[in-house]
Amino acid sequence: MMASDPKLKAEMDLQEKLLLLPTQRSVHIANLRSLSLYQCSILLTVSFLALEHLRKKIELSTEWIHAAKLREDEARKAFEAASKSLCEDLNRLVQESSNTQYARLEELKRRLEVLNPNLLLFSKSMNRRLNLY
Repeated sequence: MMASDPKLKAEMDLQEKLLLLPTQRSVHIANLRSLSLYQCSILLTVSFLALEHLRKKIELSTEWIHAAKLREDEARKAFEAASKSLCEDLNRLVQESSNTQYARLEELKRRLEVLNPNLLLFSKSMNRRLNLY
C-alpha cells in the first residue's frame, strides 16, 4: 500500500540512490585505479620493449664496427704485404739490371783489351787508383 504512493516511491528510490552512491563511487575509483595500473603496465611494457630494441641495435652496431675494424686490419696487412712484395721485386729488378750491366761492361772491357793490349795496362792502373781491385 505504501509502495503505491508515488511520493513514497520517489523517496525510497532517492534513499536507495544515496545509499548506493558511495559504493558506486568506490567501485568507480577502483575501476579507475585498475585502469591506471593497466595503462602503467602497458607503458612499462612498451618502454621495456623499446629499450630492448635499442639494446639489440647497439649490439648489432658494435658487431658491425668490430667486423669493419677486422676488415680494415686485413686490408692494411694485405696492402703492407703487397707494398713489401713490390719493393722486393723492384729491388730485385734493379739488382738484376745492375748485375747485367756490370757483366756487359766486363765483357766489353775484355773485348776491348783483346783488340788493344796496351789498354790492359792503363785499365789496371786506373783500377788501382780507384781502389777497385
